[in-house]
Amino acid sequence: MQYALYKQEKQIEQIVDQVNQSYNEITGSFEQASLEIIGNAALQNGLILHVKNLKNEVDWDMRLHTPGKCQIMLQHAENNMNRIYPNFNGFYSESDFKLKGISGIVGYVRVGFYGPYSFNDEELYLITTINKVLIVIALVSLILAMALGLIMARRLSNPILNVVKIASKIAQGEFGIKTTFHSKTNEINELLTSINELSDKLNKTKELKKRLTNDIAHELRTPLSHLLSHTEALIDGVWVPDKDRLQSLYDELERINKMVNDLQRLVSIEDETVILQVEWFSASDFFYSIYTLFQINLEQKHIKFDFAFSKTERIFADKDRLKQILINIVSNALKYTPEHGKIIIKVFSENNCCVIIVHDNGCGIPAIDLPNIFDRFYRVDQSRTRLTGGSGVGLTIAKSLVLAHSGDITVTSEINKGTAFKIVLPTKSSL
Repeated sequence: MQYALYKQEKQIEQIVDQVNQSYNEITGSFEQASLEIIGNAALQNGLILHVKNLKNEVDWDMRLHTPGKCQIMLQHAENNMNRIYPNFNGFYSESDFKLKGISGIVGYVRVGFYGPYSFNDEELYLITTINKVLIVIALVSLILAMALGLIMARRLSNPILNVVKIASKIAQGEFGIKTTFHSKTNEINELLTSINELSDKLNKTKELKKRLTNDIAHELRTPLSHLLSHTEALIDGVWVPDKDRLQSLYDELERINKMVNDLQRLVSIEDETVILQVEWFSASDFFYSIYTLFQINLEQKHIKFDFAFSKTERIFADKDRLKQILINIVSNALKYTPEHGKIIIKVFSENNCCVIIVHDNGCGIPAIDLPNIFDRFYRVDQSRTRLTGGSGVGLTIAKSLVLAHSGDITVTSEINKGTAFKIVLPTKSSL
């Protein structure tokens, strides 16, 4: 519409200018031959001319010269517009324009047309062709969009369906299965990786539960077997219930009780029910108290217990919980360090953290066992002899208490060279 109105305006301006040029100043009239040429050219563009002088006398009127052509032109314009716009509300319009000569206004020209605008055959053909091309482009675009949509949907749905199958198998208890499907979409790859990690962790949890049940049964079986056999012997009169026999029964009961208490303590720590009472305290005083606890055992095995920190070194932690951590670690070091061995404790500050290292020159831990060393009931000594016995959750409790401090604990070891536990605790300024 904007194009048609602009074209019509320009054509009328051009025609008015041409009619002006046909005015003869000498005769005071318009040249009839020129008006006929201009009128016929205008009619080809859908415009009907009517030229008048100042006395409103008709100098030239296209409808008087060729009334049939004018009617055919108007009807043709109406048909064109109705064909392209079925509801087009067109009508015949006329506009008057002044004609100016040297002396001023010399007349008027009235331009009639089918309006408010119209298209000729060439323009109508162009519009029809453009519409057809646009329809073809739309159809091709729709087909391409559908094809690309199907490809994208398949790319997205295949890995998701794969994940759904894996998730369904996991829900049925088939842990440990993984998908090998790979996608070019980062988000899909993250989903595939997550489901694989979930499956792996659930499988590890399943194995841990199974091993935990076996370990608890194994830990309880030995003392319970002793209690049953000793009690049966006392009941049958095979043994006299003297002090030594009763003490043996008491020791086994104490062992079971310690194991249960350790498990309860571990559960309370892992459930985050432990309330820490953190404070600054002297490292030298703290580790001297640790030494006094193990002094007799150290002297019996002739193990040297050294400190490598300044007397002014201070630690920011819950003293009682840290003592529990160090007792578990040092007791393990004492068990696996041979006679005339050495245990060294280092304390220093690094990156707003307090670092504690407990190093021994014992038998070391095999590399295959290091990743599991903090698991409950896990022991490098799979035979679980009474000589290296215990509840089996000491290091698990130690790690849980370190994590409760928002810290970290790691272990490094070499066979026949020793083991080093490294504890990193954040100081007050970094909490």
